[in-house]
Amino acid sequence: QSGDLLELKLSPTRVVRLHRRSLELLGERIVGVLEKMHDREPLRRTVERSRLASRFDYVQAPGLFEAALARLAKDGKVRLGEGRVGLADRGPQLSKNEQKLFEQLIERFRQDGFPPPTVADCQAMAVKNREAVPQLLALAAADGFLVEVAEGFYLHEQIDRALQEKLAARMADGAGLTAADIRDALGATRKHVIPYCEYLDRAGFTRREGDMRFLARDRQPAELT
Repeated sequence: QSGDLLELKLSPTRVVRLHRRSLELLGERIVGVLEKMHDREPLRRTVERSRLASRFDYVQAPGLFEAALARLAKDGKVRLGEGRVGLADRGPQLSKNEQKLFEQLIERFRQDGFPPPTVADCQAMAVKNREAVPQLLALAAADGFLVEVAEGFYLHEQIDRALQEKLAARMADGAGLTAADIRDALGATRKHVIPYCEYLDRAGFTRREGDMRFLARDRQPAELT
């Protein structure tokens, strides 16, 4: 009744009871780790939640780490996104309208898939803050929601991962693919496939030999799931 003992319902049949201060201490440690991550990457507003969670593998109770994150979010100390987390007061700060547009842009890229919308397409959909669209897209890429394939050419990170999985399956037996093969596999035009192929080369996903591209030796399909 005093609030010193907290009950965390981790599943329909599992409840963990712990002292309020224990959850606060875990939250303070999470904030401390996030501060160091933000210091290393000051232009990013968020980091991968799995990357943060790996620093807290010692927390044995299932769901306790997520409960601490939820408490921090409720207190306004962290911002939570799909698979991402960051301190609320770190990184570029957006107005309410800019934040709304930021989320709409990310969802547009997720829904459109490949080929993705252009920067001009995104500006056309913006009712307000059209001039901020290029900066918001760059921020989304810095945060990991989008990947920048080439200048002004962005993909949602989930779409990028799905495309890589498809190509990895086609190359798994050591077969090479030409740009035309990749174009047919992805169902897109050369306009989008060529810069995407060059992006995969730079990322170390593929290696190019003449007109053929092969799956890089250290990249296997299982690593992409």
